[in-house]
Amino acid sequence: MGGKQFNMNWAHRLNLGTTVIMVLLIVSPLIYMYGFSKASLYIMVGVLILGLAAVNYFLKIPDRLKGIIFAMLPAVVTAVLFFIDGYAINKHYFLFISVIMAALYFDRAVTLIHWGVINILMLGLYFGAAENFLAQNNELPQFIIVYAAMNGCQYMIYRLSKWGRAIIQETQQKQQEATEVMEDLKGVLQAISEGSVKLSTNVNEVSGSLQTMNTISGTILQSAQQIAESIQEEAEMAQSINKVMQASMKKIDETAKTSALVVADSKHMNEAIVSSWEKVNLVTNHMDTLHGTIHTTTNTVDDLQESLTKVNYLLGGIKDIADQTNLLALNAAIEAARAGEHGKGFAVVAEEVRKLAEQSAQTASQITEVTGQLFAKSGAAQSQVHAGKAAVEEGAQLLEEIAQAFDRIKVAFNGSTEKLMAKVGATHEANEEFQQVVAKIEQLAAVSEESTALTAEIVSAISEENEMLSSIAQVAEELEELNEELRALSSKI
Repeated sequence: MGGKQFNMNWAHRLNLGTTVIMVLLIVSPLIYMYGFSKASLYIMVGVLILGLAAVNYFLKIPDRLKGIIFAMLPAVVTAVLFFIDGYAINKHYFLFISVIMAALYFDRAVTLIHWGVINILMLGLYFGAAENFLAQNNELPQFIIVYAAMNGCQYMIYRLSKWGRAIIQETQQKQQEATEVMEDLKGVLQAISEGSVKLSTNVNEVSGSLQTMNTISGTILQSAQQIAESIQEEAEMAQSINKVMQASMKKIDETAKTSALVVADSKHMNEAIVSSWEKVNLVTNHMDTLHGTIHTTTNTVDDLQESLTKVNYLLGGIKDIADQTNLLALNAAIEAARAGEHGKGFAVVAEEVRKLAEQSAQTASQITEVTGQLFAKSGAAQSQVHAGKAAVEEGAQLLEEIAQAFDRIKVAFNGSTEKLMAKVGATHEANEEFQQVVAKIEQLAAVSEESTALTAEIVSAISEENEMLSSIAQVAEELEELNEELRALSSKI
C-alpha cells in the first residue's frame, strides 16, 4: 500500500505541473496577440483552471476521482477553446496530452472514463463546430481518420496502462513476499545469533576447563618427575645397602672362621650395622615421601578423568548447537529461494552460515576425537599410577621388614659383643639374618627398577597429554574465531 500511495501522489504532482504549463502555453500567446485587456477572459479562465487543479490536488477525495478530474480539466477546457477561439493545431496536442495524463495512473477505470469523455467531446466538436475542430478539412472521411487515430492511440494507451498495472501489482506482491521472507530471515538470524551466544558461552567454559586441565597436567608432570627422582635415589640407596650387606656377610664369614679376631672385628661390624640401619631409615623416609607423592598423583589423575568427562559433555553441547545452526541456515536458504531474485543475497549469507555451522560441527568432532584419545591415555596413566602406588606400598612394606631385621641384627650384635666367646653360634644366626636381608634388598631393588620404568612411562604419557591439551586449546581458539565470524555475518543482515 505504501508503494501504491507513493505512485498516486507522484502522478498527482506531475499532472498539477502539466496543467500549469498547459495554461501558460494557452494564455501566454493570447496575451501576446491581444494584450491583457482583450485576453482578460482567457486569463480569468486560466486562473480558474489553476485554482480548480490546486483544489483538486489538496482536496481529500479518492485518488481515482482525483486522477479523473486532473485528466478531464485540460480536455474540457480545450474543447471549450475549440468553440470559442476556433481551430488551432496545438489544441489537438492538448487533447492528446490529457490522454497521457489519464494514463499516468495505470488505472483501467480512469483510462476508460477519460476515453469515453474524449469520444464525447470529439463527437460534440465535430457535429457542433466541425470547422473549428478540423478547419477547412472538416469532411466526414477526415473526421473518421482523426477519430480513428485518436481512438487507436487511446486503445494502445489503455493496453499499456493495463499491462503497467499488472506489472505494478506483481511488483507489489513480490515486495510483500520479500517482506515476509525478510521477517522469516530476521527470525532465523535471531535464532542464529542466540545459538552463537550459547556457542560462545560453551567455548568459554571449554577454554576454562582446558586451562584447569593444563594446570593439573603440569602438576602431574612435576609430581611424576619428583617421583622419578625419588625412585632413582631409592634404587641407588638399595644398591648401596646391598653392597654394605654383602660386605657385612663377608665379615660374618671371616668371623666364623677366625673367632679369635671376632671381638676386634665385632666393633667395626656393629658400626657398619648402625650405619646401614640409618640408611634403611633414610630410605624408609624417602618411601613415605614417595608414597605421599604417588597418592597426590593418583588424586590428580582422577580429577583429570572427571575434567575430561566434563569436556566431552560440553563438546556434545557445542555439536548440538552447530547442528541446530546448520538446520536454521538450511531453513534460511529455503526461505531465500522462495524470495526469488530478492533473496539471492540472503541465500549467499545462509550458505556461509551453513558452511560455518558444518565447520563448527567438524571442529567439535575433532575436539571430541582428541579428548577421546586423551581420555584413553589418561585412563592408562591412571592404571599405571595406581600400579605404581601399589608398588610403592609394597616397597614400603619391604623396607619396614628390612628395618625390623636391622633392629634384630643390632640387638643381636649388642649381645654378641659380650657373649661372643661363649656363643659362637650367634654368628651363624646373624649370617642367616643377613641372607634374609640381602634377599629382601634384592626384592627392593627389583621393585625400584619396576617403579623406575613405570615412572618413565607415566612421565611420557603425561607429556603426550600435555601436548594434546595444547592442541585442544588451539582448536578451541579456532572454534571461538569461527563463532566470531558467525556472529559478524549475523550482524550484517
